[in-house]
Amino acid sequence: MKKLTLLLIVMLFALPACQDYVTDLDPLTNQIRDKDLDFSSPAILNGFLIGLQVDMERTVDELSVNSDGLSDAFYFNLRVLGATFPQYGEVDVANMLEDNTVPGGPFTPIHQFRAKADTALYKINAGIYTFADTASRKKALYSVHLYGGQARYLLATYYALRGLTPGSPIDKSPLIPSPVLYADAIARWKLAITQTTDVKQQRMVSSLIARAYLFMGQYPEAATYAAQGMIQGDAPWQALYNVTNENNYRVGAGQIRVQFAADNRFGDYIAATPSEANRIKVLAKTNKGYNYFIQNKYIVDPVGLTTVTPIDLMTWQETQLMLAELVLRGAGTGDALALVNGVRAFYSIPALTSITLSTTGQPSIYEERDKELCFRGLRLVDQRRFGKFHVTGGMQYFPIPRGEVTRNPYLQ
Repeated sequence: MKKLTLLLIVMLFALPACQDYVTDLDPLTNQIRDKDLDFSSPAILNGFLIGLQVDMERTVDELSVNSDGLSDAFYFNLRVLGATFPQYGEVDVANMLEDNTVPGGPFTPIHQFRAKADTALYKINAGIYTFADTASRKKALYSVHLYGGQARYLLATYYALRGLTPGSPIDKSPLIPSPVLYADAIARWKLAITQTTDVKQQRMVSSLIARAYLFMGQYPEAATYAAQGMIQGDAPWQALYNVTNENNYRVGAGQIRVQFAADNRFGDYIAATPSEANRIKVLAKTNKGYNYFIQNKYIVDPVGLTTVTPIDLMTWQETQLMLAELVLRGAGTGDALALVNGVRAFYSIPALTSITLSTTGQPSIYEERDKELCFRGLRLVDQRRFGKFHVTGGMQYFPIPRGEVTRNPYLQ
């Protein structure tokens, strides 16, 4: 009976709701109703926090697949079995219309879980929501800061007005530039750290902060937080999926259907160093004489019928590669080569003898990140950061959807 009650609570908070505190979304998307919440009840508090996590998970997989499609990690080709939708073709050639539902799909859901986190934060600080004890209040504050920051990070990283001016509005505001959104995310994550005594959570959030600073090009600040970030043995922060809350990589770029195929270089990496298959998961396919690869990282356990590989949102391996890059950029201390080889050793991949920032002709941090972080939606950012975008003159961000532009006078 207790499990059924908790399930009902989680379902309540995972569903979209109506207007409250924020007003830029369509009706019935962003209300947290006071009559439904009594955070003094552990079951209700836990249900709300799990629902917030589920809302984020339902967004980040679709956004990551789309990002890999816009980058050179995936490609769209009608010769691939299952590749039929022209909207994916627009993404592949980096020339998207504002009404393309593929990149536009995650935009409103990001704002929905942002709105839930922001509204809860406002009402906690205003004393509208009460808690059984201080520990419960800090637990709630940790989560709303974490997810409020995550929403802003996603908007800053992936969206731009007409695909060209990075940023996003919030609450029908003018366009908020990506650096401002990153700064807001960082501020919220720094507050999240103050609300937990769990050192692993503190290290994980420090890694998120380091990544945001890295993407902003603020290398000394990135080095400071990466040094406080995740260490080997720390469990990854993950988005979890199952057959009823499916991972979109399987749905749109994997076992169920293949709108996007994986770039052939992933097969080449494995051919050159077979042990790379320990971290690069691809599967060779053929359709009417056309050979290609699909990502095989996100799969289903045929016995348990669960998605056995969730999406990693932050890992100790990514943190080590950030540290190595920052050393190479002169902003951090340590041995960049040893940091890279520490990650390779985890997968039993032979050590490198050198590492560089260069993107051509020698072992590079750019290539190591390509291998380690494949199929997580991060390649697009690295292409931008290293000046290696593969479509001349193409959009390097997703356009803010036409509906949002139309109803926001500041975006006209």
